[in-house]
Amino acid sequence: MQKLQIVEFKDWESLNPTISDLVSQKISFAIINVPKGKQSMATEIVEQTIESAGMKCRIRTANRGWAVGALTVLTLGGAAAAAAAVGVHNLATINPDYEVIKEMFGSDIQVEYIGSAK
Repeated sequence: MQKLQIVEFKDWESLNPTISDLVSQKISFAIINVPKGKQSMATEIVEQTIESAGMKCRIRTANRGWAVGALTVLTLGGAAAAAAAVGVHNLATINPDYEVIKEMFGSDIQVEYIGSAK
């Protein structure tokens, strides 16, 4: 089993080369201590880096399944739309090389190389 490399967020300038190096080596990693409100930007950088290396990635939110389940209790229409969107997204990113997992309530990002599992 592959060990997860920990990347501590320090600044944007040092993040790009670090991510590029890990992606080129097909290494799984986690970015920790991403500033509040900057998780989407960091995820976008990871996605662009993976795609520029000629690989595909799927981005998902950890524990989203239970949130969709909670929506089902509150509103069937909203839950059905959310479940459909997740299904379409999964089809659009079939056989990704990397899976990028954002925390729902935190700011850390886990990036798992799954290319060899295809």
